[in-house]
Amino acid sequence: MRQLFLHIGQERTGSGFLQSVLARSTAVLEASGIEYPGAEEGAVVGNGMRLAKIPETGHRFEADKVLFSHVGLCGLLQEAAFRSRLRRICTQNEIGSVKILMFIRDPVAHAEAMYQQEIRRRGATFDPAEGFRRFRQPALARQLLENDLGLPGVEWTVLNYDRHRDGLRGEMARFLGLKPGTFTDPGRGVVNRAMTRGELALLRSLNSKVRGGAAALGEALADRLPEVTPDRHFPSVEVQEAMVERLRADIDAVNALVPADETYRINYVKRPRRWPVQELDAEQIAVTGEVLGRAIGETQRANLVLRTEVALLKARVMLDRNQPVQAQDELDRAQTMLDRMAKIVELDHQHRRFTSRLQRLAGRVRASGAEPEKRLH
Repeated sequence: MRQLFLHIGQERTGSGFLQSVLARSTAVLEASGIEYPGAEEGAVVGNGMRLAKIPETGHRFEADKVLFSHVGLCGLLQEAAFRSRLRRICTQNEIGSVKILMFIRDPVAHAEAMYQQEIRRRGATFDPAEGFRRFRQPALARQLLENDLGLPGVEWTVLNYDRHRDGLRGEMARFLGLKPGTFTDPGRGVVNRAMTRGELALLRSLNSKVRGGAAALGEALADRLPEVTPDRHFPSVEVQEAMVERLRADIDAVNALVPADETYRINYVKRPRRWPVQELDAEQIAVTGEVLGRAIGETQRANLVLRTEVALLKARVMLDRNQPVQAQDELDRAQTMLDRMAKIVELDHQHRRFTSRLQRLAGRVRASGAEPEKRLH
């Protein structure tokens, strides 16, 4: 009987680092008899979403041990439809046991990390206090641990990220039944780092203007400047205490289900009397300028293409209505756009296509025999 290994997160518990390690260790996994499907597609985000896409019947795993990793699996396992799909995949592949690895994290630190995630990746603009009011990861962990997933031979491994953050590779190896030193490749080092106060303030401001507008910049800052020391963004201790009390039943329930060394611990963090200055250094400014400049350039190019398309469509409509003079007005506008487009290498293909259309429409204007009027522009 095959074994299915699922690493499901939670979010902000080192998943990106582990998935980087796994993607760079495919030869080690294969030599150990472990199949890691689609490793080339999941260098940082993992391969777990393939379970929501592969055929439920007819798909066969090759090895006796199969590994999937993705933080999204934590949410998918809450859904009855996905659990049913996964049961059918297990039946099709004669999987006799499902081993699940989930990292939890001490609530106060986890809430702060999730707050940053909401700003960086989900377009949020709220402050840390609101982030703590929305935090619910212990409740999600409790639901998974207490519910019958309906999968064959489920075996849970629940580890507290704050106890193991310096030994994640070894814990992954143990989970897979391998020696702790199996994964020697460090992967990409720091993955998905937290933000400085200046970076987070900038991302919140961008999100306030364009919902989700900060995502590309946040990813670039984290990916290209991994060694920057981040700041912490905690609300008052009173807000932290209120969050813990709100989640007290969930925290106690999870603590009763996991080993004593892996339980949640409550560590409140006092806010400093004076926050660090919200500033960006030269490297952060360079990355910001490049990302925003590219986005602005792409927007300008898209606008230029759209305005040209509209002018040519209007010209055709005017010709269909036997209004060649008005059609020529639109062709003149289109020609102005094409002159600008000719200076932009990325628009060479569109320039050729639009030029061909303009020439055909201009031919129809000439064929109409209309005398062009003198117009003021």
